[in-house]
This record gives sequence, C-alpha cells and structure tokens, in this order.
Amino acid sequence: MAQVSVLGLGAMGSRLATVLLDHGHAVTVWNRSASERAAAVEEAGAARAATPAEAAAAAPLVVMCVTDYPAADEVLAAPGLLEVLAGCTFVQFTNGTEQQVREQLEWLSGAGARMLSGAIAAYPRHIGRPETLILYAGDAAAFAEHQETLADLAGGQRYVGEDPGPMNAVYVSSFAFYYAALGGFLEAAALAQARGVPPREFAAALPGIAALLLDHVDDAARRIEAADYTGDQATVDIHLAGSSRRLETFAALGVQSGMTAAFVDYCRQAEEAGDGGEDIAAVFKRMAAPGG
Repeated sequence: MAQVSVLGLGAMGSRLATVLLDHGHAVTVWNRSASERAAAVEEAGAARAATPAEAAAAAPLVVMCVTDYPAADEVLAAPGLLEVLAGCTFVQFTNGTEQQVREQLEWLSGAGARMLSGAIAAYPRHIGRPETLILYAGDAAAFAEHQETLADLAGGQRYVGEDPGPMNAVYVSSFAFYYAALGGFLEAAALAQARGVPPREFAAALPGIAALLLDHVDDAARRIEAADYTGDQATVDIHLAGSSRRLETFAALGVQSGMTAAFVDYCRQAEEAGDGGEDIAAVFKRMAAPGG
C-alpha cells in the first residue's frame, strides 16, 4: 500500500483518486471547492485535506490534475506547498504546452521536488485498465520509485525520458490522429445512417477496418522513414478515385463530407506533384512540406 495525495477532483482527478483507493492505497485529497465528485471520493475512503500543503504533507507521492497550467500554478503558489513538496515526487497530469511543462519542471526541481509530467491518453472511464496509456517524462529516479503505484492507474504506462519534448510531441500528435479518426467515424456514421444503417450497427463492422488501419499505419511509418513509396499495394491514384466516388455518395445524400474532402484534397496535391503512381503514404510528403 502506498500513500498518495491527489490535488484536484474534477472528472479525471476524482477518477484517479478512486482507482488508487480501489487498489488499497491510502489517499488524501484536496479540491478547491466542495463538489459531488469530491464528496463521493471521500465516501470511498479518501481523507480530505483543508489546504494543498496539508494534502501534500500526507504522502511522498503527490499527483495533480486541474483545468490548465495557469490553474496549476495558482495551486502551487498556495502557502507552504512548495516547501512541503521538497523531497516529494510530484506528478503533474494537467495538460500543458511543452514550454509550460519545462518551466514547471525547472521551477519545482529548483524547489527540491522531483517532478514527473504525465500525459493521459484516455478518458476518466479508462483509468485503471491494463491497456490504458499514460506517458511520463521527468525525474527518472522518481518514476522508478513509484512506477508500481502509477501502474495501477494505467497498465500501459511508458516512461519516455527526462526531456519532456518527445513526450509532448507524441501526446499532441497522437491526439491529432485520434481526432482525425474520430471525425472520420462520425462523418461515416452520418453517411451510414443516411442509408438506413444505425450507428451501432455500423460501428459493429469496424473492428476489421481498425485492424486494417493499424497495419497500414505500421507500413506507412516504415515507408516514410525509408523514403520508399513504391506503389505495390494501392497507389495515390487508386485512393483518389475511390475517395472521389465516396464524395459523390455524400453529395447525393446531402451529408457533409469535410473529412473525406480533406483527404481527397491531399491526394490531389500528391497527384499534381507527380506522385500519383506511388503508395498512398506518399501523401505524407505534401503534409510535411512547408506551408503545405
């Protein structure tokens, strides 16, 4: 059993605290205001602290998850908190830019705290699952000391090094991929529904397509790194023709098609650049081009 303090009990923070409690850890919590979530966490067995400093003093591992970095900085400025964090491991789960993460790492390290920046690639309901991914950067010794406890929050945790830059790049880029895929699903579900197929029925057919996508992602990454765009599977021209036909279907049914139209536009750029006979991964060259 570990002793852990949680600062911030919004949707994610309260879930972090609850999962830690479920794993038998002694949890102390602090929240800026009273809320139903805070009350539920206390009912589940967490001890409530009156101030951030009081919460931090109760455990060698302190995690924070609040709205944004300005809110986090405001909490960290609470009387006595920095002094208490000296010698503790502080895990910041609040989303921030690379510069914000670097500045806070330097600030807390200067105050004697060991900081880890954690990037949660999940919704609150996914916390505690073996497949859930949380990326960590920062103090290597701190991660080594607490990784067993942190693994209770996400079985797929990964420490990516002391420099927060790579972690931030992977996190931001991963969600760029996620939202593009989510937007594609919502657009496609609208198309399927317009043709009489309910969204759940359509979604049930997607596991095979998801497996195809992941296989193609691996192949595309290999091609990009090797600069090998040999068109031995399906060329840009083939994808352009098929996607253009899908645009016609969207138009005929009066369904918006911004996601598909964007893909078609990239394919056309690649074709105009002379890459029509190359593998579809060659579209990457248009996306990576300055001003592209």
